[in-house]
Amino acid sequence: MSWKPPKILVGAPTADVKNYCAEDWVENVKRFLYPTEVDVFLADNSESKGNEKYLKSLGAQSQRVNFAPDDPIISRITKGHNLVRQKALEGGYDFLLHLETDIFPPDDVLIRLLAHRKPVVGASYDVFDWHDREPVMIQIKEEHDEEPSGAHVKGKHNLLAYDGNLTQAWANGIGCVLIHRSILELIEFRYDKDRDGFCDSWFAYDLRAKGIPMYVDTSIYAYHQNKDWRKFGNEFVSKVHTY
Repeated sequence: MSWKPPKILVGAPTADVKNYCAEDWVENVKRFLYPTEVDVFLADNSESKGNEKYLKSLGAQSQRVNFAPDDPIISRITKGHNLVRQKALEGGYDFLLHLETDIFPPDDVLIRLLAHRKPVVGASYDVFDWHDREPVMIQIKEEHDEEPSGAHVKGKHNLLAYDGNLTQAWANGIGCVLIHRSILELIEFRYDKDRDGFCDSWFAYDLRAKGIPMYVDTSIYAYHQNKDWRKFGNEFVSKVHTY
């Protein structure tokens, strides 16, 4: 029997607010170095209908997320994550590269992450912008591993951990992370209606609760093209609250 490379799906939730870099993002994914072509699936949770048609015109598979008009944004995002998860599992993929649609990793990201042979391993990237720019990885363990209470994976950082090596993180965002299907079978993306935590926070928490380590290759830097964040970011985050 001839060897076949792992079957990989690249996917994430998205919305029309990220269309400013959608074409560039799809083109970047198409440049990934890999023995076989990887599939791209985007779960569209835009306010208005029809954006999935634009995403398909770029060469990505896309499906609109079903949500009620009064669904909070965090619920819609979570449904988008789980639609991507569903596509990865039902499509028989070995791995999901969960890649947010404004994050641009280098073209060898797949082969470098796969080489570590870890069930959950991501690249390093920054969040926020201007003077608020900071790495998303939390390398220093909190004294009390409580459930997420903040809207973002952020907190105590050990910048010395960014030494170009593979490191185990206390938490890392899911903006650029390779997840094996065994993890997807075990953990569903979620949120808590009484808290502000995004799926990133809960995913890292659920991994820790099950004793599954989360790794980050600090030699891989993925550029976060969120230059327009301040135009809509404050309003967006203000709508995330569910109470």
